[in-house]
Amino acid sequence: MPSRRQLLLASAATLAVGCSPTPTLLDTHQDGDPLDSDPAETGIDSGPQDTGPFDTGAPEDCGVTASLDSGPFFRPDAPDRTDLRTLDEEGVLLSLRFQVRSAADCSLLPGTSLELWHCQQDGMYDMQSEEMHYRCKVTTGEFGRVVITTLRPPGYGQLENRIQAHLHLKLIHPDHTTLVTQLRFVNDPDDDGTTPAGLYLDPTVLDDGSEDVSFVFSLSPAV
Repeated sequence: MPSRRQLLLASAATLAVGCSPTPTLLDTHQDGDPLDSDPAETGIDSGPQDTGPFDTGAPEDCGVTASLDSGPFFRPDAPDRTDLRTLDEEGVLLSLRFQVRSAADCSLLPGTSLELWHCQQDGMYDMQSEEMHYRCKVTTGEFGRVVITTLRPPGYGQLENRIQAHLHLKLIHPDHTTLVTQLRFVNDPDDDGTTPAGLYLDPTVLDDGSEDVSFVFSLSPAV
C-alpha cells in the first residue's frame, strides 16, 4: 500500500501536468518553408533562421533573371503595402515569398525596390482608382526578402487569344540594372510556350486551398 508521502507526490505530479500550457504553433513549428509562415501575413523579413532557397548561404546558381515586357498597364506611385487584397473579391489566396540577390556573387540585395501589379479577378487592371488595386511598391529588408499576399490572378482575353495568368514586376537596386519581368504559373492551360523556363511559379497548395510559393530574383550588376 503506498505511503502518505507517495500519494502526495503523485498528486503534485498530476497537478503539474494539468497546469502545463498547451503547445502552440510556435512551440511545434518546424520551418520547412523557405520563409516562416507567420511573416507571410505581414511581409516581415524574418531573418537568417529560415531554410530552403532563402537560406543565408548563397545558392549554387544566381544567373540573371530573364526580363519580359512590362505591358501597357503599369501605373507609377503604387502604395507601399504587402497585402494586396483591397477589393472584396473571391479567389485563391496566394503568398509570394520573394528574395533578391546579385547575379555577380549571389549576395543579398536589401534595399531593392520591388514593384508588383496584376489584374483583378475579372481580368481587368485597375487604371483609375485611388486605391490602386493589386498594385504595390515595397523595399526588401535586411535579408533581401519581402512577402506579399494577394489573390492569384486569372488569365484573360478572347478564347482564340487568351493571355495566361501572370504577375508583372519591376525591381530597382542602385548598384544593379533595373529588371522588368513577368512571372507565370506552371501547368497553365493558356501557356503559349514563349515564357523563359526560369520565370515560372509552381505554388504549393495548402490544406485550406491557399497557395504558397518562393522565387529568387537575380539582378545584373550595373556596368
